[in-house]
Amino acid sequence: MNGESPEYDVFLSYARADNRDNNRYVEQLVDTMTSVYRQKNGRELRVFLDLREISTAQMWEREIYGALRRSSVMISVLSPAYFTSLWCGREWDGFIRVSQERSIVYGITPYLKLIFPVTLRDWSRIGQGSPEVQRRIREARALQYVDFAEVPPQTDEFTGLVRHLAEDVADVLGKLAEVAPGHAAWPDEGLTASPGSPMITTRRAHDHHQFVRVLADAINVTIVGVTNENLADFLSEALRRKRRRLGAGAFWESLRIVFLREDLLDLVNDHLGAQRPGSRETFGERKLRAKAGKRAVVSFLIRQNQPARWKLHEYEYYLPFLGALFGMPDGTNLVQITMPRPRQSVSDALYFEFVDLADQYFANAFDAVVADSREENEVVLVGAPDDAGAFHVNGARFRRSALTDGGSAQEWLPSVAVATWSVRNGAPIPMLQIRTERNAAQYIHHLSHVTGYVDEGDLVPARDDEAGRRGQPSVLLPEIATRNAARRELRDQVNLLAGDSQLNFYTACRFNNFDRENLFFYVFTLQLPAVHRFPAEAEIRGWRISGLISLHQYQVLGKAERLLRHDELSSAQRGDAARILAWQLTLHGRRELGERLVRAVRRRAPTLADQLRKIAEPYAVRLRLAGRETILRGLAEIHYREFFSTMLPLYAQVGMADAAAAMARLGQVDGADEALAGLVEAYADDDRLSSVPFEV
Repeated sequence: MNGESPEYDVFLSYARADNRDNNRYVEQLVDTMTSVYRQKNGRELRVFLDLREISTAQMWEREIYGALRRSSVMISVLSPAYFTSLWCGREWDGFIRVSQERSIVYGITPYLKLIFPVTLRDWSRIGQGSPEVQRRIREARALQYVDFAEVPPQTDEFTGLVRHLAEDVADVLGKLAEVAPGHAAWPDEGLTASPGSPMITTRRAHDHHQFVRVLADAINVTIVGVTNENLADFLSEALRRKRRRLGAGAFWESLRIVFLREDLLDLVNDHLGAQRPGSRETFGERKLRAKAGKRAVVSFLIRQNQPARWKLHEYEYYLPFLGALFGMPDGTNLVQITMPRPRQSVSDALYFEFVDLADQYFANAFDAVVADSREENEVVLVGAPDDAGAFHVNGARFRRSALTDGGSAQEWLPSVAVATWSVRNGAPIPMLQIRTERNAAQYIHHLSHVTGYVDEGDLVPARDDEAGRRGQPSVLLPEIATRNAARRELRDQVNLLAGDSQLNFYTACRFNNFDRENLFFYVFTLQLPAVHRFPAEAEIRGWRISGLISLHQYQVLGKAERLLRHDELSSAQRGDAARILAWQLTLHGRRELGERLVRAVRRRAPTLADQLRKIAEPYAVRLRLAGRETILRGLAEIHYREFFSTMLPLYAQVGMADAAAAMARLGQVDGADEALAGLVEAYADDDRLSSVPFEV
């Protein structure tokens, strides 16, 4: 693909053996990438790919190095053969030198990457080589690379990886067109520039690709923002890139995120003030966005199970700047900073990007902001319920470390669930939340009412004698604390201020977790106002009782299919799980199918598993979330387990005729009483539940 044009978008650096001995893998990579790039950008990607065997240094200097200098970026196909190749080493060193020169002349920061490594074969175990080889390996490890190892060409996975690579290359080519408009004709000779020239680039905040790219490469990160409402999405994409390169357990060594203190949001002069006539309304909207941003960030971080590596802070004063500080693998600190104009959206702000000064002026400034902030640590209560239904508090723990992998299944967390309902067309209907990655840490794409945990702050209004006994080994949890928790979750999640008289206590129930802390739920009911604006991220919707019953049945059938396909359970585990699911199937009028399941788990039964999948298909609930079709997985926590014993009777009690009719039909189902009693006993048996490695 030797173009006649004197300049190229991409220089392809590879070991000839990797192409020759792997069915022209490198050529297939280039063909796919140029095709993807053409479809996406409407023009050809100009790639320099030399297929000849280089035989002399003169040929390399005259032809290859000349093409390298006239290329905008380099893609290096990494493998053991690459790092031991003399010519590949020269190309790597040559482009490192070229990119450094361009950084000085054009003000391109080192982290607008001009080298894109891709892994063809695992090179992490290369033995001791020359100092030059070891240096190149260190340089490659400091860069974000795409892992093609063991991914055959002409597969969906291969095309997907190429698409990501082509998008990254297109982003950088576009950035080069902004900061170095003459880059299409890079000089052939050595560049001259003053080493003291400032290395500053700019970007608009809505162009987030550079932020995500640097975030993926960084080791230590500090982010300072007002509402950080889109930050969770950027963190997710950056971590996906980081793990694609470093493995499934990769995370930042340190991640500090600073929000502006809530009551100071009234002082912000942004675009919301230009859109709304009243300052109170503007303040309310800004608070909604800050709460949604914080909830999305916390939910994302909790799911990563890295509680010791991240912290959230609230800044106690008005923020002096917005931006991020990135500690990079080579030891430098990269700064992205902005000061938005008055009445301007942060998404329109101009960010300046540069490497910190030698005296670490900006790193010290970010550290000072963190030092003057209050660390946010929700502290949830821990204890155990007694047989009378009361909860005894005997300790506390940080929310970030609760309900994570490796948690203690012997501890209990007091929790609340508020069964909200509203009157539509003269009839009451339940209002439930779709749990998404932006509003929940567990049970993503499941339905639930508003739920949360009782934390230490909820104890504040308790009587002095109750609050004063918190230091003792065991304290009875006061009722007011559970109501405070319910009101707090309603305020934070759905922007609703509920009076104490509006919350009606319904029952308390246990939720034995199979692999982490157990939950003791205080269940309340609340009628929502006829007109209420829910935050978009809350995903609160009205649901028909028939729809909830269908979703529950879909969930039970899916769990039964999973059980039949699970190869690593003992016969006792399979038997316990099958009996629980058979009782659930009985409540859906499928007692015979439940009995077949119990018999089938004694041996492999792929035919029944296939039948269960077909039976479940009509009950799947499909809807659009964030612009994509999503299939709901079921109901969360007690909403699934206690659906027939708690949720349906609750709905009937508040006047839902469909729920009352469903309860009446349940009374006519053969074996329903036995099934309900069996489920109550089974779900209270912690030993039985913890023996099965997934929830039934």
